[in-house]
Amino acid sequence: MISVLIYLGIGALGGTLAGLLGLGGGLIVVPLLAIHFATLGFPPDILMHIAVGSSLAAMITTTSFSTWTHVQHNMDIWPIYKLMAGGVILGSLMGSLVADFVHSVVLSVAFGGFAILFSLQSFFVDWKERRGEPRSGVTSGCSVLIGMVSALLGIGAGTVGLPFLTSYQKVTMHRAVAIAAALSLTVSVFGTFSYLITGLNEAELPDWTTGFLYWPAILGVSLGSPLFAWGSAKVAHKLPVVVLRRIFSAVLMIIGVRMLFF
Repeated sequence: MISVLIYLGIGALGGTLAGLLGLGGGLIVVPLLAIHFATLGFPPDILMHIAVGSSLAAMITTTSFSTWTHVQHNMDIWPIYKLMAGGVILGSLMGSLVADFVHSVVLSVAFGGFAILFSLQSFFVDWKERRGEPRSGVTSGCSVLIGMVSALLGIGAGTVGLPFLTSYQKVTMHRAVAIAAALSLTVSVFGTFSYLITGLNEAELPDWTTGFLYWPAILGVSLGSPLFAWGSAKVAHKLPVVVLRRIFSAVLMIIGVRMLFF
């Protein structure tokens, strides 16, 4: 019963981040799942893999609600989404395959370092809201990297996608959040499939696990996230851009430091 409540709470926090920032919730879901899995005695060499895979699976529900809510606000996301979707899909499959050969400790350190790096970038770099459409060649190439990093670490596409879209591709902050939510949904679907397949041959998987997907956590997080994703996405459209930037930076820094010392 305690674990069920924990998963529901993790889902609520993840859903809030997904709606506000298009992050898919993975930045908060992955480390919290990893901490809880450690208390349950999950094998340490695949603990992070299960946390990442389960986060991606649960993220399908969260990002679906988040994307739908942003679209209801008449955000024009589809031209840029279609430009980036193919690369994000390819990158997410590549990231999941790479993760299968990496130890949990390496994934944890990479997760923490990456979060801190983008926290500093978010805080110190001015994400100017420049009007215009993105440059297609650069966007298509970088979308592969966005998908790969997102699937490797079990995070939404917003972590890499927001700075990329706003700083380098002339997309306004609110529109970038909506695009990131849709890309996060894409990452979660294809990343989940990959973590399911790559984990099937593991010999030490805990009960209720298929591949690197732990179903009690997936169901709990999925049930806890939709309402918060929907509500926070509506709030995001009423907040000033500078507030969204500060929230984004603070969350990344806290999570990054925690994962470095996991």
